[in-house]
Amino acid sequence: MRLGGEVKIKMTKEYFISLADYNLWANDIVQGWLNSLTDEQWNQTIVSSFNSIKETALHLTGTESVWLDRLNKVEAPVWLPPVFTGSKKEMLDRWNKASQNIKSFVEKFDETKMNEKLDFKRL
Repeated sequence: MRLGGEVKIKMTKEYFISLADYNLWANDIVQGWLNSLTDEQWNQTIVSSFNSIKETALHLTGTESVWLDRLNKVEAPVWLPPVFTGSKKEMLDRWNKASQNIKSFVEKFDETKMNEKLDFKRL
C-alpha cells in the first residue's frame, strides 16, 4: 500500500517467510560462486572490509548463526570468526544450515508474538 509517497509493508509471518526464502536463494548463488574459488583466491589478501574472501564469508556465517541464537534466546551465543577453524566446505555448510534454520524458525514462529521485545547483548 502506498501512502503519501512511501511504501508501507505489513510485517506479517508470510512477509518474513518470503525474506527467509530470498535469503536462502541469494546465499545459494553466493555460495555457488564461493565454491568455485581456488584455495588461493579464497585466502588471498584483499583490500576490503575484511582481509580476504574467507574472512568475509566467515563474518556472514557468524552473523546468521548469532542472530539465529539470539532469536532462539541462547544465553551465550558464540561469535564464530575468532573460533572457527574448519574448512571452506564446513563453513559454507554451517552458513547454509543457519539460513535454513532461520527459515524454520520463522515458519514455526507464533505470529501473535511478533511485537514482543527481543533482548540481546552485543558481542
